[in-house]
Amino acid sequence: MLADVVPQVLSQATLYVQDAWYALWQCLSHASGSSVVHVNGTAYEIVRLLGEGGFSMVYLVRDARTHELYALKKIRCQHGPESVREALAEIEAMRRFRGPHTLPLVEAAVVQDDGRGASLMLGQVPAHDEESLRAGKLVYLVLPYMPRGHLQDEINAHAVHGTRFDEARMLRLFLAACEGVRTLHKYTLPHVPVEAPDAARDDTALLFDAEAYPMAAPMQARSTGGAGDMVPYAHRDIKPANLLLTEDGESVLLMDFGSTIRARVPIRTRRDAVAAQDVAAERSSMPYRAPELFDVQTDTELTEQVDIWSLGCTLYAMAYLHSPFETPSTTEQGGSLALAISNGAYSWPADDPYSDAVRTLITQCLARDPAARPHIDELIARVKAYL
Repeated sequence: MLADVVPQVLSQATLYVQDAWYALWQCLSHASGSSVVHVNGTAYEIVRLLGEGGFSMVYLVRDARTHELYALKKIRCQHGPESVREALAEIEAMRRFRGPHTLPLVEAAVVQDDGRGASLMLGQVPAHDEESLRAGKLVYLVLPYMPRGHLQDEINAHAVHGTRFDEARMLRLFLAACEGVRTLHKYTLPHVPVEAPDAARDDTALLFDAEAYPMAAPMQARSTGGAGDMVPYAHRDIKPANLLLTEDGESVLLMDFGSTIRARVPIRTRRDAVAAQDVAAERSSMPYRAPELFDVQTDTELTEQVDIWSLGCTLYAMAYLHSPFETPSTTEQGGSLALAISNGAYSWPADDPYSDAVRTLITQCLARDPAARPHIDELIARVKAYL
C-alpha cells in the first residue's frame, strides 16, 4: 500500500516544485522587462501574472504591435497524450460554443516544451500521433482581458464591505449567465461542405478520450447527426469564478470550457457510473456540483440539467455571498458537504433582503430530481418575467 502511495506523493511534490520554479522564473523575467511570448507569429509582452491553477497560469499580456491588452492562458501538458487532448478539447469547445455570453477565443497555439520555443500552428498538431502527443507541450490560449474580473471577485468584495447586489442587476447578471449556458444546451451542428475532411465533418467528436473515460464511449456510438441537429452539451463547472464580468459590469461571459462534455450520458453499468463519478469529482467544483453526480445510478441518463443545479447555486451565492451548502456546519464543524448536497439541505437567511422571485428561481433550480428543474429556455423566460 505504502509503495503505491509514495510515488504518487513524490510526483505531486515534483509538480508543485515545478510550479514554484516557473512562477519565480516569470517574476524574474518580468523584472528584466524581457518576457515575450510568441503565439502564431504575434508577440505578446507579459505584464503580470493574473492567476494560476494546477497545470495552468494566466497572464496579463500586451500585443507588442497594437499595445492592446489580453489574457494569456498557458497550459503545461504534464501527462502526455491525455493532457494534450484535454487542452485541445478546451480550444475546440471555445471555437464551437460562440455567443454573446461566452468568452471568445482570440487565437491558440501548441508549443513544443523543449526549451527552443518552436511554435506549431494548432492545425498542424497530429491529433492521433501518439509519439508527438507524448512529448512535453505547452498550449497557449489568447483571450480578451476583462479588467473587472469574475463574479466571485464581486461576491468577495460584497462580503468584505458588508454590501449586497442590487436585485435587478443581480437578475440581469444571472440572465446573462443563463444565456451563456443556453449556447451549450442548444448547440446545433453546423453545415460543413461534403468535401471537407472527415475530422471537420464529425463535429460531435468526444471531448474526452474514450479509453480514459469509458463512460463516454456510448456517446461516440450514437448517430453523429446532420447539419441543424441539436446536440446538447453540458458545461459541468458553472460557478461564479467561471463567469467574467464585462467592462460595464452589467453582463457576464461564461468561461473555462475544460470540463465541457456532451450532455446526455447514458449510465448502463456500474463501470459507467463509477467513471462518471470520477470525471465529476475531477472536473466539477463540489459546492456547485449536482447531487446526481455524487452517487451516479445505473440505468439512468445524466443530462444538461446538472448545469441548471449549478446555476441555482450561483444565484444563491450572488444573493447570500456563499454557495447554498457551504455553511458553518459543512466548512467548520466537520459536516459533509457531499451529504448536504445529496439531501438538498440548504436554508434562507433570517434577514433575507430579496423578493420571493429570487427564492423561487433558486428553489426551482435546486430541485433534487433533475426532471423537476426547468430547462434552460424555461429558466430564461422566468427570469425575464421577473425582471
